[in-house]
Amino acid sequence: MYIATQYSSRQIQWPEADAAWDQVDAVQAYVYDVYWSAVVIGAIGFIWFNIRAVSNLKVFSKRHVPEGPVSVTLWQFAPGLNLVKPYQLMTLYWSRSREHLGEDAAYPAIGLWWWLCWLSGVFSATLAQLAFPEGYPLEEPATFAEIIRTTRVQFLFLVGTALSIFSVFCLLAVTRGITRAQDRIHRGARAS
Repeated sequence: MYIATQYSSRQIQWPEADAAWDQVDAVQAYVYDVYWSAVVIGAIGFIWFNIRAVSNLKVFSKRHVPEGPVSVTLWQFAPGLNLVKPYQLMTLYWSRSREHLGEDAAYPAIGLWWWLCWLSGVFSATLAQLAFPEGYPLEEPATFAEIIRTTRVQFLFLVGTALSIFSVFCLLAVTRGITRAQDRIHRGARAS
């Protein structure tokens, strides 16, 4: 915001402002590349986890498991369902894995934090994209209104990225709990 204020009031000369915007653009491009690389790698890992977790449930759960390995993969590509199904499936994995061990099957609060932060991150990124439906401007903003608009979009992107990063750590805690419970079930089945 400092750059935008100084840029619009002409306290920074054009070459200095251009250099500052070039630095902002370079950092943003790097963060954008890292973010989307992490999204792709994370999506592949999440699909793999879902396939493994539901396959394990099908083997040891005493109650019927409505989902199968194919359906837990396909719903991720269905608009609308991909916003609701992750939470439903994680609660299913958690409760059925814990039930089998005779432990408390209540879904942990960190699982709800994961889902809410993930949804907020997705909506924040969508709002940032809607601000520039024609694509992100390649030139630095020329007017104060364009500077403010660009700064707000960058702020939305930053908030969305921070929420997404926090949601990943929450998701890792939940998947770790599910994996440990299913490993204990597997070790118990092998021992008997």
